[in-house]
Amino acid sequence: MIRNFKVEDTEKLIQFIKKENIVDGDNILSDIESDDKKLIVYDEAGIRGFAYMSVCNKETKRYDVNLYVEAPSRRKGIGTALYNEMSKYVQEIKPNILVTEFSVDKDKEASFYKRLGYKKWFGCNELYYRGIIQPNVDIEFEPYEDKYYDQYVKLVKDCFYELRKENDIQPYSIPSSKQDRENRLKSKDSIYVLFENEQLVASIFV
Repeated sequence: MIRNFKVEDTEKLIQFIKKENIVDGDNILSDIESDDKKLIVYDEAGIRGFAYMSVCNKETKRYDVNLYVEAPSRRKGIGTALYNEMSKYVQEIKPNILVTEFSVDKDKEASFYKRLGYKKWFGCNELYYRGIIQPNVDIEFEPYEDKYYDQYVKLVKDCFYELRKENDIQPYSIPSSKQDRENRLKSKDSIYVLFENEQLVASIFV
């Protein structure tokens, strides 16, 4: 049965995310009851899968839609059912851009999304460190504050311009916006910045 996510599902969803090693788990769980997110679950004697939609950019009407099905329950139509149900909400919003993400090393998700009409935009590598704890270094990062926004955006634009241009990810210069500024502020407890002679030279998202 497909139904809306309930607050009492939170612990089960956390267990699902950990079990399936979903990298985007923190984003899924943050502000789960926000008007900018929609989360549905496939409940059959427990959560077997879920799909969620979130707004990435209101100004360009870009939305992200992602779905996950536990490994033992795949190839049984659950993913398609979740996507079809989520499509009802997508049609109400009428986005200009719809984006999804998937891991290329798992059960050929690419073919699933290709059948739905998605076209590859770009890919990225994510590395996982499971070694020893790194030694302390003599570098002092400080928590992000809104007053750093202009410098922060310039740093991000400068760092990613050539990469975006090389892969034709437009616009090449990452745009700033009121919503982007608000999103940074919401995530401020996870962002740390490094200054050198009052110039912002590095940032890290934890």
